[in-house]
Amino acid sequence: CNNCHHIESYPKQNNAGPPLTNLNEKLDKEWVAKWIQNPQSFRFNTWMPHFFNQDNNSSPEMIERNNSEIYAMTEYLFKDNPKKKNNSSKFIGNVESGEKLFNAVGCMGCHMVDNNSKNYDYSNLSYEPLISRYGYDVNEMTRYELLKNQGPNLIGLGSKTDAEWIYNWIKNPSDYNHETRMPNLRLSHEEAANITAYLLTLKNNEFDDIKPPLYNKDIMKNIAKGWLIKSYPEVDALSKLEKMNESEITQY
Repeated sequence: CNNCHHIESYPKQNNAGPPLTNLNEKLDKEWVAKWIQNPQSFRFNTWMPHFFNQDNNSSPEMIERNNSEIYAMTEYLFKDNPKKKNNSSKFIGNVESGEKLFNAVGCMGCHMVDNNSKNYDYSNLSYEPLISRYGYDVNEMTRYELLKNQGPNLIGLGSKTDAEWIYNWIKNPSDYNHETRMPNLRLSHEEAANITAYLLTLKNNEFDDIKPPLYNKDIMKNIAKGWLIKSYPEVDALSKLEKMNESEITQY
């Protein structure tokens, strides 16, 4: 995670992904757990890799362990107060006006709203994607296509966060992430509220219906045991483990 994201306890520079230090201001635990489990189930063209339910960790036993690991990561990211969604009407304007503004003020210069995923038949490709000059695409990406990929595809945004966060983000992105490349468009309250209203309509109902992964207390304890034994003599590790409560085990 630290390779691409800024985490407060692991300082570094040049993060490919957004910072995770204020995640509880933007997202709720359920969404984050489902995202970690399968990012492509929310956004098909995300850059975030898919770590779980792969060929080498998809047995029933591994799925139970993975779910406990996902739960532990989510709890770690939400050490502070969990997100409470705020869809107050003061942040929400007119949907139609918001869509027109979204297409007029420059949002589409860096973002797309594209639900059309590409299904590659790897056995019948006329080129080798891993060594192709153009990656997974057969044609070279144009400068315009590159620009549209500067920011994330905004599909499903209304299922991801709330009106308050979207409104504050588009009003002044650097208040949330001072290293963001997204510019301050100097929008009025009405303009920001209208764009917020439009973006809230971009739902991912299939993702909403997915149940978040559940953890197993015994498996979580066994995972913590494995990490403790890597750091301490086994007798000391087991002694420490027995003194931990459920929350401490999960955070460890």
